[in-house]
Order: sequence, then structure tokens, then C-alpha cells
Amino acid sequence: MKGCGIGCGSLVLVAIGLTVLTTIGVVAPFDRAVETRAELEEHFGDQKSYRPASDGVPTEDRLRAFIRVRDSLGPACDKISDIAEQMHKMEQFDGRDDISKVEIMSQAMRTTQAAIMMAPALADFFEARNTALLEAEMGLGEYTYIYVLAYHDQLGDNFTDDGIFDGQSINTRIHHALLDMLKAQRDTFTGSAEAPQFLTALDEEIAAMSGDNSRIPWQDGLPTRIADALEPYRVELNQLFCEDATAIELQRNRKRFLTIISE
Repeated sequence: MKGCGIGCGSLVLVAIGLTVLTTIGVVAPFDRAVETRAELEEHFGDQKSYRPASDGVPTEDRLRAFIRVRDSLGPACDKISDIAEQMHKMEQFDGRDDISKVEIMSQAMRTTQAAIMMAPALADFFEARNTALLEAEMGLGEYTYIYVLAYHDQLGDNFTDDGIFDGQSINTRIHHALLDMLKAQRDTFTGSAEAPQFLTALDEEIAAMSGDNSRIPWQDGLPTRIADALEPYRVELNQLFCEDATAIELQRNRKRFLTIISE
């Protein structure tokens, strides 16, 4: 970028102008996202209060509700994916000497615009998710539980997060919420033909998660009954996975003074 002179100065001015123009559009959706999250918690409890069935298997109607929520997030996901694409395109210039100033300026402008639009895209995503959950009568805790089961393979050991958002899809707070869910499942466990084996596996999973804050439930492999319940929806679920949004999918947003915090 050396030597781009007045052009870079113009880029900064344009970025400032775009920031001012988009600020108004960001505040209202974030406020609505905070309000809808509060409404979700009022109806369904907070994220860690969800109690899975004793066998951990989501029912067909709840999986269908989850898929409806995922489907409604398509436009918000597309916005985030478009931003990610522009951000990654700037990386093509790394280590290259055969680049013109015009080429750099053109891509820098697009990348700057994409970066400025990140906040509105985040606001739209959280608002869309919370609204869809209310319509599906599904709390954020149940959504979180089904999400990590449905996208178990995508979030497992081989997942490499090189997205545009810092952090992992399962941060420490979300990890502890999921651990609480498994503990609640253990407390309400009822007997079945597979009871001894499954109960032992559940205890081992709780112990493994208690010792590893980065672990997702059943990281080493889903129980057969859960995997079988998900299998009929596998193609549809995979189509609705939004890789560029994995780091924010399960986050909640709250307001602290004049600041919106996602965690």
C-alpha cells in the first residue's frame, strides 16, 4: 500500500462517511436483537436452562422447527458470506509485487465497505435468529443443543476457523451451558434396554467436557440413537450450515450502557 498517497486519504474519508451513514441502521436492529433475546429468556429461560430428553434425542417436530429457523437465516447468512469473501480477497495481495495501485485501491475500497457493513450484518443476523426462534417457539438453549448435534461433524476436531470473526463457535460460556444440559439430562435419565451402556457413556462425556472447555458434546462420536434421528435430515441440515457465521451462531447479545456486547 506504500505510495498510494491521496488515494488512500480518499479511501479513509469514504470509510468515515460510510460509517456515519450505517451507524443509524445498526443501532435499531441491535436493540431489537437485545429485546427479542430478553423475550426468549422470559418464555424459555436462559441458554443454559434447557433440559434435553433423558436419551438426548431431539424429536421430529423439534428438528423440523430447528430447520425452519435455519432456513430463515439464509439471507442474513448470505450477507455475512459476502463480507467474508471480500475480506479474504485482500489476502491475495500478500507477498505479491506485480500489483498496480489501481488494483489495490479498487479491492481496498470493496474490503473497507465490507468491513463497515459487518456491524449491520451482525445486527441483522441476531435479530433474524431471535425472531425466528420466537416464531418456532424454541429457546436459545434448545437451539444451541440441537445445533451442536446437527453440526457435530462440522464443529469437530477437523474444523479450522479462518472466518472473519474472532473466537470459536463454542466459547467458554456456551461450553458451560452445554455441560449443564448434559448434567440435567443425567439427572433425569430413565431406564431403557440400553440404559447401562448409555449411562456410562453419558457420565464419561460429562467428565470429558468438565476437563476441556473447548470440547463439544459427544465430540468423539454421537450416540447411535441421536445420529439415527438426525440422519433423515442430514442433506437439508448440511445445506443450511453457514460456515462464515460459526463463531457467532450461538452467541447472545446484551446491552451494557451504550455498548452492545456479543458473548
